[in-house]
Amino acid sequence: MSAVARTAASRLGLPLGPIAACALAAVVALLATGVRPLEVLAIGGYEVLFVGAPGIAALRLLQPRLASPLAWVALGWPLGYAIEVVVFAFGTAIGAQWLMWALPVAAGALAAVAWRRRRGGPPAVPPAPASAPAWATAGIVVTALAVLGFGLFSTYPIPRNVDGVVLYADHVFDVTLMAEASHHWPLTNPNVSGEPLRYHVLSFVHGAALGTTTGVELDVVVLRALPVTVLCLVALQVAWLATRVAPRRRWVPPGAVAVLLLAGELDLDPFREAPFLGLFLGNLVLSPSNALALPFAIGAIGLVLGVIAARRAPGARTWILLAALTAGAVASKGSALPVLLGSLGLYVVARLVLDRVVDRRAIAALGVAAAASIVVYLALFSGGGEAGATIDPLGYLDYGLFADGGGLGHLARDLALTAALLAPWAGAVLLIGRVRGRARLRALWLGCVVVTGLLLFALISQPGLAQVYFKHLAAPAGAVLSVWGIARAWPAMSTRRTVAIGLALLAAGVAVAGAIGIAEPDAAEPPASLYAVWLGALAVLIVVATIAAAPRRAAWPACAIVVLVAFTVLDGPLDGLPPWLKAEREGRAHHIADAAAGPRGINQELLRALTWLRDHSDPDDVIATDTHLIAEGSPYARYFYPGAYSERRTFLGAWDYTAEGLAATEGGPPAFAVRRRLNEAAYAGDTAALARLRDDYGVRYLIVDEHHAGPAPGLAGLPLAYESPNVRIYRLDDG
Repeated sequence: MSAVARTAASRLGLPLGPIAACALAAVVALLATGVRPLEVLAIGGYEVLFVGAPGIAALRLLQPRLASPLAWVALGWPLGYAIEVVVFAFGTAIGAQWLMWALPVAAGALAAVAWRRRRGGPPAVPPAPASAPAWATAGIVVTALAVLGFGLFSTYPIPRNVDGVVLYADHVFDVTLMAEASHHWPLTNPNVSGEPLRYHVLSFVHGAALGTTTGVELDVVVLRALPVTVLCLVALQVAWLATRVAPRRRWVPPGAVAVLLLAGELDLDPFREAPFLGLFLGNLVLSPSNALALPFAIGAIGLVLGVIAARRAPGARTWILLAALTAGAVASKGSALPVLLGSLGLYVVARLVLDRVVDRRAIAALGVAAAASIVVYLALFSGGGEAGATIDPLGYLDYGLFADGGGLGHLARDLALTAALLAPWAGAVLLIGRVRGRARLRALWLGCVVVTGLLLFALISQPGLAQVYFKHLAAPAGAVLSVWGIARAWPAMSTRRTVAIGLALLAAGVAVAGAIGIAEPDAAEPPASLYAVWLGALAVLIVVATIAAAPRRAAWPACAIVVLVAFTVLDGPLDGLPPWLKAEREGRAHHIADAAAGPRGINQELLRALTWLRDHSDPDDVIATDTHLIAEGSPYARYFYPGAYSERRTFLGAWDYTAEGLAATEGGPPAFAVRRRLNEAAYAGDTAALARLRDDYGVRYLIVDEHHAGPAPGLAGLPLAYESPNVRIYRLDDG
């Protein structure tokens, strides 16, 4: 970096070189996985002008004394998401989406006001972080982007770039919600028109705002833009959180980012992504709602950290900021509500029990967060039922590898799975009894976040292992605590021999992973004996490395924990590259191709038909389809493609994610029996049924997809709006 660049970085308090490297890596990841150059430019420009700039400008008004540019990003960017979503939803409700273009102008005006209000000259900006740790953090972010690129991005290509693909059903569902938010407010369920939508919707409104403002396709937002931008933002936020917790330990930020993004579990299996359920990085792709909840949650956790440990009492503006961040987290993911409120409640109790202190600041924070959560709950979730959540202690064990015991015995399996899942956070143990004063309060607060997330994960069961999001929301705190504990113990055992042994240890871990791949490269469910062998090999490696690296016996426990956590960081790279290389070597596609006889996806012919319908119909039109199941004979009604790619509400699309659909999966009566009979009658050509669809439900187009569902000769008398060899779209004219 030139002297001028170094001076600029110092004045800004930001490591510009590493940030530029991360931005370049993000651009490469997007371009390499099917995003067009102009779309990349639009995504980056939108994030800066419509999210970051308004959020940081508003933050500077709320927190004029905040001098750290890293904090401006960590707190201002999620605040920008909240502002963006409110403006877009309001503009959609009144038919004035052009209001979005006022955001960059408003950001400039707010920045000017903040500048004029500064007192006593510009605030002292802290120096930029040390170069080596900042570059290490950038390297970790680049690695995480590569893991996504070789992993889930190749598994789920953008449909326009391949002949046909079966996407993750939730991805297509997410596109339907973004399409609904693009055209309507308040939102209803687009997959069963007229049904209420009781759901966390903030991430989908954000995606709709990005797509509507820039013209970027909604599936590009879901599959690429959102996970990449959130990954980079979360890395900066965790670095900021680690700096707040341990300001004198410069290697804690990159270590915490590595543990968060790469160390999902103690897993050296190169072909199964999360046998022990430790899927954090992948869920940035698989769950947009959880992905966008993380920046809000990390911001709220860091803000509370400052509130409880600050020497000065917080003012009203701090509480406003906390309310906005809490509301954003809960509106993005309902799981954030019990995590944030439970953590604050547990902290109040812990202070009372351990210190005999009534922490009024924590109680006030709990009250503010609870009020914000109640408002969001009443607006979005009330009347929506419990979404299948039940009290089921240790229910997560039924989802992991060897759910039936696998010959290991249930106790051994349960202990192995839990230990492997929690291994990345083992370094937190090294903090117990070793921090004092305000550092102890910070550790106690982060510990309460971790304990709350783990308790909720262990006690509550939700369909599809959705309780894992409780743990994911606590993961940033766990990563920071773990690396902070390691950093405190490291000076007592760090020698050149330790570093050499560490490098040899990593090589040994890769060798173990290679042995697993050679032993069972094709097994969908490997034998328990294989995992028992490699877990034993790991234990031996950890013991040998501990004895060899520790300078004295007293350091053995700490050294063993360091070795254990170091092994977990191999998880991310092993999840991404080996499966990609294996598919390349065998000459097969990385994704599941759409096929008439197999899982139903979308092909180019259907994609062209649905986008034609999007471009030649009114946003208030309702469509009908006779394809509902993800495969012929499947019990899962999750074929969301017609509504997603036409961006239109569906009379009866896929119904599994409705309250009635969830009740049916739990043994209730069949979902939407009346609508199903009416839909079947209409596709059979029943004129009365067709009239009801048109007059009572606003249906204007009926899609016939012969590739997936066969012909519908009963509709032959209707006007034909679109025709291709296997797809026909019929129009219902006013009668």
